[in-house]
Amino acid sequence: DDLTNFPNKDLLVGSWVEKSPTYGATVTFSEDNVMTFLPDRTAPIDSLSYKLDPSRNSIFLSTIGKPLSGSYYKGYYKISFKETENELTIWGLYGSITNAASQSVFVKKGK
Repeated sequence: DDLTNFPNKDLLVGSWVEKSPTYGATVTFSEDNVMTFLPDRTAPIDSLSYKLDPSRNSIFLSTIGKPLSGSYYKGYYKISFKETENELTIWGLYGSITNAASQSVFVKKGK
């Protein structure tokens, strides 16, 4: 059985690159609750504050200042960590034309 868990902060801190070649996004989580988000290889980098909320299996993200990419973030986003694959999944980082939230799968750089 494949274990899927809620990530703790120690696991989260560091840089993660999206597995899908569609966007190739990079997210970097710092110890001081700041996440930098590079949506694709050509977009500007946005800074967001983050807070893990295990009771909701979510991460609260909020844009710091004016977003350079044009996307504001403020709300809870579902997050999970698949231990056997060393994969971090965040739902809803990208807008969707359907009611289904986007699903972004990341692997930690250097792993």
